[in-house]
Amino acid sequence: MGLLTLTTNLKSLKYGSDRPGGGNSGQPFVQQEIPPGQIPFASTSAGFLDNIVNGTELIVSSAGRDVMRLGKFFTTTPGILFIAKQNVLSQTNVRTQANNASLPRIVINGGPYTPTNTLAQIAGSAIGSHFYKQGLTPGGSRLPKYGDNNTIIQVTGADEGGIGNRLVSLYDSKIQNQLTDFKLNSISRFSTEILRYTGGPGSTLGIGSTAIDFASSGKFRTGINNPLYTENRNQFYGILPGGADKVIVADPALALEAQLTYQNKTVTGLVDFRARLRDGIENSNILSKSPSYSNGDNQTIETRVFLGDPGRRDKNIISYTKGAIINGANKSVALDKVNAKPLYRSEYVANEDVNDLVKFRIEAIDNDAPNFGVFMHFRALIDSFSDGYSADWSSAQYVGRGEKFYNYNSFDRTINMSWTVAAQSKDELIPMYQKLNFLASNLMPDYNGNGYMRGPLVRLTVGGYLYSQPGFITALTYDIPQEATWEIGINDNGQSDPSVKELPHMIKVTGFTFTPIHTFVPRKQTNTYGGDGVSTGRRDGENNPIYGDQVSIFGPERFIALSTGDNNNYDN
Repeated sequence: MGLLTLTTNLKSLKYGSDRPGGGNSGQPFVQQEIPPGQIPFASTSAGFLDNIVNGTELIVSSAGRDVMRLGKFFTTTPGILFIAKQNVLSQTNVRTQANNASLPRIVINGGPYTPTNTLAQIAGSAIGSHFYKQGLTPGGSRLPKYGDNNTIIQVTGADEGGIGNRLVSLYDSKIQNQLTDFKLNSISRFSTEILRYTGGPGSTLGIGSTAIDFASSGKFRTGINNPLYTENRNQFYGILPGGADKVIVADPALALEAQLTYQNKTVTGLVDFRARLRDGIENSNILSKSPSYSNGDNQTIETRVFLGDPGRRDKNIISYTKGAIINGANKSVALDKVNAKPLYRSEYVANEDVNDLVKFRIEAIDNDAPNFGVFMHFRALIDSFSDGYSADWSSAQYVGRGEKFYNYNSFDRTINMSWTVAAQSKDELIPMYQKLNFLASNLMPDYNGNGYMRGPLVRLTVGGYLYSQPGFITALTYDIPQEATWEIGINDNGQSDPSVKELPHMIKVTGFTFTPIHTFVPRKQTNTYGGDGVSTGRRDGENNPIYGDQVSIFGPERFIALSTGDNNNYDN
C-alpha cells in the first residue's frame, strides 16, 4: 500500500502485495470500510445515557475485533510458532510438586499453553475478567491439582502423616533408604542426585532432563543399595582408622562391644570423644569426663531447661489451628515451658517447668499477705543489666580555708534491665502476654479494702546476683522490633481463631528500672576479721612486713546476693 499521487483519495487504497516479490501476508487480519463522517464516541458533552451506550458499544466492538484479529493470527505460521514457543518455555520451567502432581510424565512443567485462554482474556477484558495464561480451557485450573487450592494438603494430596509430601518422601528415600513414590515427586533414583525430571532449566528447549545433585559426593547417606556403600564406613565419621577389623573408641571398656556391633551393622550411636578418664594421673592438661548430653539423660539444653525444639521431626503442624502436636498427642503443646508457665500465687517458687540456664523471675508481693506472691517466669534472654550505686555528699567551705569540706548525706541504688520474650509455639503466645500485662500493672497503685492507695512491691531474682530482692518498679517499656513476626489469628478455614490474637511473636522489655529495698541497714559491710595472717606488703622498709587478718565472717550487707535461696557464698 502506498501513496500513488498527491491527489490520491486515501480511502481508495487497496491492501495486498505487501511482501517482497509481491507476496500477500493477508494482513491486516480485520478489514472494514472507513465510514463517512465522524465515528461515534463518548464525550463529556453528550448525555450520561449516551456515554454509557456509545462507550459500551465501542468497548464490545473493539474486543470483538481483537479476538478476530488474534484468532486469525494463531492460524498463521508466526502464530503457530508463537504457540510452540510458549509451550517450550513452559517445559523449561522448574518443576515443583504442585506443578503436575497428577500427571508428572505427561503435563509439561509450567502447564500447557493454548490460545483459547488468551482469546478469552481479550474478550473478557471489557468486563474485568481474568484467566490464567497457561491452561487447556478458559476458567479451568492452571495446573492439575492446583487451581484455587491454597493449602499444602490440597496441593500435594498428603495426609497428616505426610504421605505424598515431597519433603517427607525425600527424607524417607534419601535418609532412611525406604522405598517411596519416585515417579510422583520426581525424586531421583541415583544416589548422587536429589531430584530428576524431564525438561526444566537443565534441558535443551525442553528436551532432556534436569538433575539436582547433592552438594558433594560425601553429603548423601550411604546404604546397602548405594553403590558407594562400604561395610567399614561409619555414617557419622566416615571410615574409621584401621578399617572394620580395627575399631578405635574413646572408652577401652567398650572396644569389644563396638568391634562386634560394627562388623555386623552400621554404628547407630556417636562415639563420645570426651569419655576417657585420666585414671591414675594426678596432673594432666586433658579434661576428664564431661556430663552426658543425651536426650535420654535429660542433659541437653532443650530438655534440661524446658526450652523445646521448634525444629523437631515428630511435630505435626499440618493444622494451623491445632498448633504443634508432639508424639501423637490429641492436642497441641507449648514447646517452651518457661514461656508458657502461667501466673500463679504461692508462698514459694514452683519446682516444675521453671528451670533455666539463669534463674529469672519477678514476684509481685501480696500487700495483704506479704508471705505470698504472684510469680512471673520469663525465659532469661537478658539483653542488658546494670546495677548503679550513687552517694550524695554535701560540701561546705569555711572562711579562710581554700579547700572544701564534705558531709555524707545519703546513697541510692538503681537496677536497669532489658530482656526479650519470644513465643516459639502457639500455646506460648497468650500466657506470655498475660504475664506482660500483669507485669505492667505493677507500676499502677494497689488499693486496700478501705480504698487507700498502696504502692506495689515486687521481688526480683536474676541468677545468683539478685535473689528475691524486694523493691519496686519505676519504669518499663515494651518495644516491638521490626524483625518481629506477627500472629495473624486465623484458623484452617481462613476464619478468626479465638484462641489467639493478632500479636507480635517477640517483644523487647526495655527501660526496666528497679529500685531495691534492702532487708538490712544499708551501710558499709560489717565484716569480722581474724584467723591466719597473710602478708599484704611492706611499710617503710624492706624488713618490715605488714600482716593482715583474713575475713572470717561477712556482714549482713549483701548487696550482691551470691545466693540460690538454699545456700550462699558468704556463709559457706
